[in-house]
Amino acid sequence: MTPTAMNQGMGNLDVVVFSRDRNSELLNSLNLWKKQPFRFIILHNSETEIPQIPLNNNIIYKHLPGISYGKRAGLASKFITSEFAAILADDEILLESGIENMLGYLKSHLELTSVGGKVLGIHKYGEITTGAFAYRNMYGYQNSEINIIARLNNHLVEPINDEMPRASMYRVMRNHVMKSILELFSRLTFVESPYVYEVAGEFAVAASGPTATLKDLYWIRNWQNKMIQYRDWDRSLSFTDWWVNAENFPKRNAVIQLLSEYARIDFDKTQSILNQYLERRSRIEVSGNKQPSKLHSILSRIKQATFVKYNIVDNLYDVLQILNQEDLGQQNKEKIAIANVCREFLEMKGNEWT
Repeated sequence: MTPTAMNQGMGNLDVVVFSRDRNSELLNSLNLWKKQPFRFIILHNSETEIPQIPLNNNIIYKHLPGISYGKRAGLASKFITSEFAAILADDEILLESGIENMLGYLKSHLELTSVGGKVLGIHKYGEITTGAFAYRNMYGYQNSEINIIARLNNHLVEPINDEMPRASMYRVMRNHVMKSILELFSRLTFVESPYVYEVAGEFAVAASGPTATLKDLYWIRNWQNKMIQYRDWDRSLSFTDWWVNAENFPKRNAVIQLLSEYARIDFDKTQSILNQYLERRSRIEVSGNKQPSKLHSILSRIKQATFVKYNIVDNLYDVLQILNQEDLGQQNKEKIAIANVCREFLEMKGNEWT
């Protein structure tokens, strides 16, 4: 199964992509995205523009040098026209069969504002394409509370399978929900920690309405590439450290006010929910539990260490073996095809638009 063979013509999903100075990675992804039945809205903060992108296809490309993530989020909301929308990194892909099942579920469950699925991180080690399923604590996650405060407590305060909520801003959402979240992001540019969007995304998705999680695999993460790091996008500044810094208290109150207005609940209740959530998040950060899986931790050690004992990687499985161990619901018969998509994606070279 090639990307074009999967449910050609489905296409009622807008995919918002925020890219910064990773032209090669973006070109690599574009060579696959252009074959998919989604509409990609790319907001590219880079000195160098991606050249020669054909017009009149499924790619909307905006070269926005020097424009921050938050400001680009505000611009992105203006381009969303499809019934559903999702956010994607510039070096990742969505799996068409998983997306189709998720969109079908949203169409038949009108009470839901968003839906999630399973997430696979992939990595190339020698000739092996390997990886692991991420965010396992979110498997089967449902939040059907009608009351907003109860829904926020379920999501942010109460443990989800003994862990934190994860990756909610990357769930597939209804058009109006995604637009409202992107517009919220555009108002948070005054916060120095880049993790404000992650925290605000968790809050806003829960505040927006009920959600569910399916067995289907929809999101393939690329663990091959390094994450971006800049002085104005400092990944070493955790949001919890920013939050407890007395110098930031006026800005912190501004964040609380924005989220309070978004959820239409009072300031004190919003502050209480955020404080409880961030206290738990801080404990996890202190313990060093920042990786979504044990394999991700191993891969980080492989990439960062100056020497590696071979027995660390002897136990790495091929991506098909990993898929075969997972229940993917309606996709169980597609595992060979999905593995081929993963291998193709990591083997592509983004040197030019072809």
